[in-house]
Amino acid sequence: MDQDSEKFKTALMRDDLFLLRKVKKSDKHNHGIYGITCEDLLEITGGKFKKRTKKLWGLFGFGLYLRKLRPYTTTREIYEKILEKMIITAINDGVRLLESSMDINFLKFYGYNIKPFLDFIITLKTRYKNSIQFRPELGINRPPKFQVVEKYYYPLVDSGVFDSIDTYGKETNAYDDYLIPLYRYAKKKGLKTKIHTGEMLGPKAIEKTILKLDIDEIQHGIHAAKSNKTMRLIRDKNITLNVCPSSNVALRVVKSLKAHPVRQLVDSGINVTINTDDLAIFHSTVSNEYWQLYKEKVLSIEELNRIREWGLSILS
Repeated sequence: MDQDSEKFKTALMRDDLFLLRKVKKSDKHNHGIYGITCEDLLEITGGKFKKRTKKLWGLFGFGLYLRKLRPYTTTREIYEKILEKMIITAINDGVRLLESSMDINFLKFYGYNIKPFLDFIITLKTRYKNSIQFRPELGINRPPKFQVVEKYYYPLVDSGVFDSIDTYGKETNAYDDYLIPLYRYAKKKGLKTKIHTGEMLGPKAIEKTILKLDIDEIQHGIHAAKSNKTMRLIRDKNITLNVCPSSNVALRVVKSLKAHPVRQLVDSGINVTINTDDLAIFHSTVSNEYWQLYKEKVLSIEELNRIREWGLSILS
């Protein structure tokens, strides 16, 4: 057993979150601008931001809360402070592989000038390269801002700065046809392809997206557990599901952590990873996600360690 596996298992058995934070892990489902604690967001925004104290009341409540957050994240200075703090926060939690989305619409902070946007991301990658492998994702929100995507997507993919692409926002198959050439181009350029699906939508929607877009990884995808056919397709195509348990519970996608379908997904042989989604909103680090899954007896120590190792498997 390697040292990290031994530390990981010891930390869980001893209920030692401090030790758990020292173990190497990944976060492959992280929306950068909300990837810091509420306390840090409060400091960066000059005390204007208020921490969520009530339940989100599902997706509707999540949308309302996001609208309250957005006015405090509207300048280049705040954006850059948040992203740097997001990386530091991940490092402090033992994350050594971080895949975080950089929304294409955030070019607005740079006057839609690509160079300073890319320069800042490169600076972050270089500054923290000895502590973490930061692999930025080019993110597209649904519905896409078509003029922005069509003008800037291809130059950003060509830049070589991004390691993957992701599409998120309201879950729907309505834009899959529009995304086909974008995803094909990303594949051609060697980028990993991700997409949000299967958190709100069911198995058929997941299958449609996989077959149309040739996906490498799915962000969430938990409703695949409702269909053996869908799970078989995911398994046959070797697709990883980047799962965020606390997020799913908070949004009432699942009733409780104990009832989370990650159990069925693992039993079916699907590769999964454990991730944060939005730390500022769901208040749970990667270490805390592992700790809760063990505490609630959702997965065994051996299973959780295999998941941790799988998340780190692409580290060079």
